[in-house]
Amino acid sequence: MFRKISPVHGVFAVTVTGIDDLEIAGIANVGTRPTVDGSAEVILETHLFDFDGDIYGRYIEVHFKQKIRDEMRFQSLEQLQTQIKLDVAKTKTIAKSTC
Repeated sequence: MFRKISPVHGVFAVTVTGIDDLEIAGIANVGTRPTVDGSAEVILETHLFDFDGDIYGRYIEVHFKQKIRDEMRFQSLEQLQTQIKLDVAKTKTIAKSTC
């Protein structure tokens, strides 16, 4: 059974399991993507570091390690892209310290 309402929102340092017995570090956003398309539905998007396999359609587990920041609306895609770079750098630092 899946939840209809997410108990968390924002950008998070995560790890993912369920892919060939690996634990892979990444970054996740839980929210409505207000800058891109403002979806009414809360979605989970996860980017895995140092991984380029095709896992669409596979069941994986996303483990939330630390909140990076709240989700927010940016005035431009350029501002969003700049913030994403900062978020990724912070998340990679967190991943190194927890491994």
